[in-house]
Formats: sequence, structure tokens, C-alpha cells
Amino acid sequence: MTKRKECQLCLQDVSSEAPVISSDAYLTTYRSFKEGSLRHPSIKMLHFVRVVNESISFSLDEEGLCADLFWKVLDELDECNLTRLGCDEHKPTFTCQVLYFFIVTRMHFYARDVNRRLQTREKVAIATKKTRLL
Repeated sequence: MTKRKECQLCLQDVSSEAPVISSDAYLTTYRSFKEGSLRHPSIKMLHFVRVVNESISFSLDEEGLCADLFWKVLDELDECNLTRLGCDEHKPTFTCQVLYFFIVTRMHFYARDVNRRLQTREKVAIATKKTRLL
């Protein structure tokens, strides 16, 4: 988020200097020497990601892949009273940016996984047809 935001209050809201989770911070500590690399999330950011992830998982379990999935996730998040991220001035836009990035990224990897499973099924079906022809 530092590439897009220069507001220090917004950045302090989503990141912390020290890890809040002890053993899961190895990669962040390993890459912390490089500018713009991984940062430790704040408690508020971890809570935000947990709530969003649970909502996405619930929507995917309930609906699967569909055209309205993005809107269903947003409807689900509307009911959760999601914590807003950032300073008072940037709160609406900053939260939307983080939320959009997280939802799109999560859906991308879910769709890629489903596509990979479908391709595997298709390959098995083609192989089965070939064995029947022999």
C-alpha cells in the first residue's frame, strides 16, 4: 500500500513495526531489509482480513463460481459491520482499495484452482475415451 498511499496515519493503521504473530512473521522479517517489501500487519488489518476471508469463503461455499459472486461477497460484508481502515480523511477510499484488492486476488486464485481441477477432469475423460477406443 505504500506505493499508492503517502499518508502515515493510513499506513500505521494497516502495518506495525513488530510482528503481532510470533512464528508466522519469518518471511516478513526475512524481506524487511528491502524498501517496499513485506510488512507486519497490524491487529486491525489482521481482523479485517479475517472477516473478509470468512465472508468470501462463506459466499464461495454457498454459491460457488457465478457471475454475481463479487456482489454477493459485498452483500455478505455489508452485514458484518466491517472495520474501516485508514485515517478519517482517507477511510472510505483506502478501505475500498484494500477490500477490492483482497477480493479480486482471492477470487483469482479460487478460479484458477477450479479451472485447474476442471482441466484435470477433462484430461482424465479424454484418456478414458482413448482407452475405450483401443
